[in-house]
Amino acid sequence: MTATLHLEAVLEGLIKDGVITEFKTLNGRALGVLHVAVCAPLITDPRVPGYDRKKVLAVRNRVTKELEGAGVRDVMVSVRSSVA
Repeated sequence: MTATLHLEAVLEGLIKDGVITEFKTLNGRALGVLHVAVCAPLITDPRVPGYDRKKVLAVRNRVTKELEGAGVRDVMVSVRSSVA
């Protein structure tokens, strides 16, 4: 399985688990780092009431650890309310 297939399989699994709702890879591998934006069912803008930094970091850390555990290296994960 290639890294791209690992990436998609892991992210699809996180969607099924309810951790994220969608994902998008951005700009390919700029500077050797793959950027993945994930959408989570929480407020990700610190200017908006209800923002919970710990929850945002927990989602980012979970996604990053799952990807690294599947062999996807050099990945940067950003958590957003929408990946559009």
